[in-house]
Amino acid sequence: MRLSITTTAAGAFIIGLLAASAAAAEPEPEAMPSAEAGAEALQTVPSRCVEYMRETYGIIRGRLGGRCSTVHYPDGEYARYYGFTLYRTEGVTIEMDSYDVDAWLALREGPPPGSRYLLEEDDDGGRGTNSRIITILPAGNYTIEATTAYPGETGRFTLRFVVH
Repeated sequence: MRLSITTTAAGAFIIGLLAASAAAAEPEPEAMPSAEAGAEALQTVPSRCVEYMRETYGIIRGRLGGRCSTVHYPDGEYARYYGFTLYRTEGVTIEMDSYDVDAWLALREGPPPGSRYLLEEDDDGGRGTNSRIITILPAGNYTIEATTAYPGETGRFTLRFVVH
């Protein structure tokens, strides 16, 4: 598997995962919606705000703030995006913990930043103001959006991701 980031003539990013086939040919990457894609189009996200999870479990320590803003919520929240692929139906647990911010998780279809099709979201399903999503997903590409419940919140967080 290989991450592909391409810049279009209009300055948008196309982000995708490429996998070599048995014939060593590479399929076309799944592209993020562009401004020309119509009503479901989203803003682009700087590559520094996106990570791909390659393992079936992991702990990521991150920071919200700076120039990584959400493209899904209009109030000025900061966000980080984590893409992952499932190759068969699997159970997934995602937890976001923070002492600095009121954690908010969103799980969306498609590669980062995800589509407007929200599959799950959680504000306080974990302890205190922490977030947790536990769900079963079919094979496909997904995006976790780690953000905050309130505009302008900045700080550190820990994201736990487990496929079971």
